Amino acid sequence: MAKLKKWQFVGLLLLVALLWAVIDILERLQDGPTEAGHAEVVWVDAKTRCSAVRIADTILLTADTAHCQLEEKNAVKDDKGGFAALETLIGNNAAAGVSIWKMKLDPTAPAGMSVWPDASAVSAGTTMRLVGYGRPPSSAGVRKAAVGALTAACSPTDGCSQQPAWTANILLGRACGHDSGGGLFTTDRSGSAKLAGLHIGPAPNAGLDRECCVDKTRFVLLDLTLEKWICDQLKAAGISHAACEL
Repeated sequence: MAKLKKWQFVGLLLLVALLWAVIDILERLQDGPTEAGHAEVVWVDAKTRCSAVRIADTILLTADTAHCQLEEKNAVKDDKGGFAALETLIGNNAAAGVSIWKMKLDPTAPAGMSVWPDASAVSAGTTMRLVGYGRPPSSAGVRKAAVGALTAACSPTDGCSQQPAWTANILLGRACGHDSGGGLFTTDRSGSAKLAGLHIGPAPNAGLDRECCVDKTRFVLLDLTLEKWICDQLKAAGISHAACEL
């Protein structure tokens, strides 16, 4: 077998590096881009790891307790590491598929990273952005986004047991198991991002790939009824929020 000349060897190394870069880019496109914004979306390091959204400095909104089996003292983390621990379950709404937790913050925890539910910009065809920490399991601690469009409301007869529910088609990225509890954001006419819902699982009849990911997602719509439920739970726990006083 003839020996490779030096320039051939260098060329081979460059070709391998190029192929590696292309594979990396394709994987990143498939998994969805890393999300620099939406720092209010975090994850809970538990046996069933789930994403969650800070709706106040010390309050988390995530999927219900049957879906995300979280416990007190579970670590709450963002893309930079842990900053809090779950302290108390404030409320669980199995019919809607959501739960509310109070956190105990570390002294160095980032403040002001929260968003209040607002589903006013929801309609079929609206662009959506799903933000969570579930793509793929090896990327724990990496906040990513999946981008697509809302499709339609999903009733119990359609296969959506939790209500109110909608579905969305993902065009860039995927939704995976640990994205449950992650925020689904829409944009209003002024360009402001709105927390319209929480990811609670794949859409009915959506096929899972080998990494348990899908390109059709199901989310609970954070409408006015659920917003009132959230406010009622906070008030019962002795926690005030400006949005609940309007």
